[in-house]
Amino acid sequence: MALLSFLRRMLNAPAEPVRMEAAASANARTAFPVILADIDGDDGNIAASAVAAALEGTEGLILHRVDVGIGAADDSETPAASLGKVVARARALAAAHQAAAVIGGQMLAPGMVRLRFIAASIDSDPASGTWTVGDMLDVPVPLPAGGGGFLRACVLASLTLANDVERRTRLALLRSALGDGEALIQGENAALNGVAKAIAVVAYGGMLTEMGIRTHQQPVLDRAHQVLRGVVSKATRATTETILPPVVIAAARLHLAAIAADGGGRNSDMVRLEESGRQFQTAALAITGDVLPDDNASLWVQFGRAMHRLSALSGKTEHMKAAVQGYNLASQVWSKGSNPDRWADLQYGMGSVLSQYGEFTGSAPALERAIAVFEKVAEVWTRDSNARRWAGLQNNIGACRFALGKRSGALPALRDAAERFSRALEVYQALNMTRNIHVTQKNIARVERLISVQEGAG
Repeated sequence: MALLSFLRRMLNAPAEPVRMEAAASANARTAFPVILADIDGDDGNIAASAVAAALEGTEGLILHRVDVGIGAADDSETPAASLGKVVARARALAAAHQAAAVIGGQMLAPGMVRLRFIAASIDSDPASGTWTVGDMLDVPVPLPAGGGGFLRACVLASLTLANDVERRTRLALLRSALGDGEALIQGENAALNGVAKAIAVVAYGGMLTEMGIRTHQQPVLDRAHQVLRGVVSKATRATTETILPPVVIAAARLHLAAIAADGGGRNSDMVRLEESGRQFQTAALAITGDVLPDDNASLWVQFGRAMHRLSALSGKTEHMKAAVQGYNLASQVWSKGSNPDRWADLQYGMGSVLSQYGEFTGSAPALERAIAVFEKVAEVWTRDSNARRWAGLQNNIGACRFALGKRSGALPALRDAAERFSRALEVYQALNMTRNIHVTQKNIARVERLISVQEGAG
């Protein structure tokens, strides 16, 4: 069966309408600025000019050429030190020009270029099969049939986006570009073969992963899993002539991990969640925190979330500890000082796992530690700045205090639980959050009954 041919109908089917006016009304960009940097070793700018020509007039993109490059990387390295420098330069360039992505790369040989598409920053929603620093494209110049369409798809896949409206806009554009670029890797007459084809298939698999996760199309995710698994399996027995760069294999593993985490979370499938954890951990051997800190932090966020879901299903303390480890490793990069909102989100996840561990094991120290974590997060998510999340913190602190009070019978803990639940209830009522109001009122009633019992016993 020709590679991905069964997806033609799906990719060419009319996409869900995404109106540019709707995007504008939601403060979203309707066209994304992209930087085309000089390509290392590209004498006469032949490759850069071919890229510019392929992208000229692409809907949804605004291309800016600059006369500086982002350098070349040795993709055989583990850890990927030179790639880390390339990514850092690209993101600095993106910040200087307020771009959503940077295109750069290096000539591998006369007539063959390795193109990199570096996102301006890590997506605020990293658990969605998005582009990685290991996704790239080796392609001849002049571009062969399908090369321009695939190149456009790579640029679209790599964009840093601010909100769901922009993601839906990009998704509609990506579907069209994928259809146009299919000839690059499709069928016996595909323009790419060998290592170049495998690298392109990983990128293709990543794009399909995002499409499948965003649109909940299981056949797309199944096919993405199949082709990505094929690349990883071949890589483990590759000859020296067909060996893939470690970061490309890491990219394939991260896409596979995203597929497993999505399916495991939606279907309460512990096997798939465990698989996602293994893939994330293996990918971390190539995408390390010392050379690619943000990308590594994103990896550990996703690992932590997958293990968090798994622990809720399995009740195993080893999964709870793994979730805490993931959140902790990510928060070492996204600290309270450098990235307070991301740090708060990570700490909230950590506190939630600690409270789960405390409830499950009866560990008072774990519950106390969870409370301390939530209190620190409340310094970032204040009632004035983020009332809904602040209320969630108060509710969680109340739950921890209630658990402590139930075990010890201590009235101070129970009274503090009632107070915390009451603070949360005030916000839920102000925001008209009906379900939260109902649950919190029940929690207050339970605490007050226990307080009455303890007072009577005293």
